[in-house]
Amino acid sequence: MFSKVQSIFRIVLVVGLAVWFGGLVQLLMDVTTLFRAFPKDVSDVAVQAAPELFHQSQWVQAIAGLMTLASVVVMRIFACSRGRKWLMRCVVGALVMSATSTLWVTPKIDALRESDQRGSPSFRYWHGVSNMVYLAQLTLVGVSLVLLPNVLRVDTCELPRP
Repeated sequence: MFSKVQSIFRIVLVVGLAVWFGGLVQLLMDVTTLFRAFPKDVSDVAVQAAPELFHQSQWVQAIAGLMTLASVVVMRIFACSRGRKWLMRCVVGALVMSATSTLWVTPKIDALRESDQRGSPSFRYWHGVSNMVYLAQLTLVGVSLVLLPNVLRVDTCELPRP
């Protein structure tokens, strides 16, 4: 039977992954919808609002990612399975993608936008990098969700096979 501590960390893990994945999907849907509803040639609303959506979502990603990582680390202490090892790798990878976006890619895009270089090759390049980073993060969090049922089921350490 699981202890209360294990149960709490399982709940935090599920909520953290759900919020993280849902937040990423919602962000991409919101930005896409903004640009469909307010095309650049008709209105500047989407161009001004999209960066703010990304800035706000970065905080949600960081908090959900750190909650998830803390839960995985504690759960690995209680039981070490292959699924938990892979979950740990996926969560760390997704957090690296989140940090890359927040600390490196977004500031470059912001600087280009502030210097009115939205249509420049450099802006398009960094926008493409941003898309790849978000896609990688979304993929890693999605794989984590696929691993989740197996991870939640395991409650003992797997011994290495001879």
